[in-house]
Amino acid sequence: MRKGVWDLDNLPDKPRNHAVHKHWKSGLTGEAKRTPNCIVNIEQTGGNDYWGMSNVHPINEILK
Repeated sequence: MRKGVWDLDNLPDKPRNHAVHKHWKSGLTGEAKRTPNCIVNIEQTGGNDYWGMSNVHPINEILK
């Protein structure tokens, strides 16, 4: 996979312990099976507190 500042190759192996994850609890992240060089993040949308997340954290922190 392409090398970048987000280190996407190791993203699925990292712990979900960022402060944003208090609002965004469920998530499965991994490399796409059919599309090369693509990361797929599947979220359980019912449990995500988008309003709380966007009102507590700046957008540049959410996108880290």
